[in-house]
Amino acid sequence: MVCLNKKLFLAAMNFFLVLFLIFFFGLKSIYEKFDRPVFIDSVQSSSSRLEESIPLKIEFSMDGKKYKLENPEVIIDLWSRIRSLPYYTENTIPSDGEQSVTGEFYFLDNNTSSFILNKDLRIDGYYYGSENNPVISYFKDILEKISEEQSLK
Repeated sequence: MVCLNKKLFLAAMNFFLVLFLIFFFGLKSIYEKFDRPVFIDSVQSSSSRLEESIPLKIEFSMDGKKYKLENPEVIIDLWSRIRSLPYYTENTIPSDGEQSVTGEFYFLDNNTSSFILNKDLRIDGYYYGSENNPVISYFKDILEKISEEQSLK
């Protein structure tokens, strides 16, 4: 009788030991699988990157001179207005040879996006806004104001 209880006790202990090891290694593998940093793929489309981040500075050329816009309040306001515009993959406004402003947006992740501003705004191949759009006019006014301020220095 004692021998049977001892065998039953050892079998139960072995069962619980095996069950514990399965549970322990199962949890360990789950934690290893899900507890690691996630690296965002750097090959994102330009439009999603433009929608997700805000530029740190804007450098632009106007009338053959280079200027910088680094005021965060102005950049954030301007960027939120640009993001509200619809964008197209093709130019919807015919160009009439108007003098355009060219420049670059510099982002926190060291990426840049080129832009051309005339009657519409082109950022990395996407056309924003439409003719006589108030946001495009506001952007032009801001850049002209910055160029006048920096020309006086």
